[in-house]
Amino acid sequence: MALSAKFSPRPDSLSAKELEQLVYARHKFDQFRDWFISEFGGVACRDVQLSVFGRVYNVLDDEELQEMREYQQGLGKSCSEIAMKAALKVAEILS
Repeated sequence: MALSAKFSPRPDSLSAKELEQLVYARHKFDQFRDWFISEFGGVACRDVQLSVFGRVYNVLDDEELQEMREYQQGLGKSCSEIAMKAALKVAEILS
């Protein structure tokens, strides 16, 4: 959302300059997506869990959610760490 707010043009009808800005914005979005996939194995939660934790947890099931939390604690990795890395990458792209 932050990348979109920063780089996407706003009007409904785009001028040539705004179309150029849209191409630039697309490049920034692609840059982030490609980085995220290479870092975490995909953009879907399921793909990230499989890549980072080695399996997929059903976070709507209380037992599996607890298993995931315990596994994360033992592994020293967590979903919040993934979110923080993603936020830092967005900040890097924005700067």
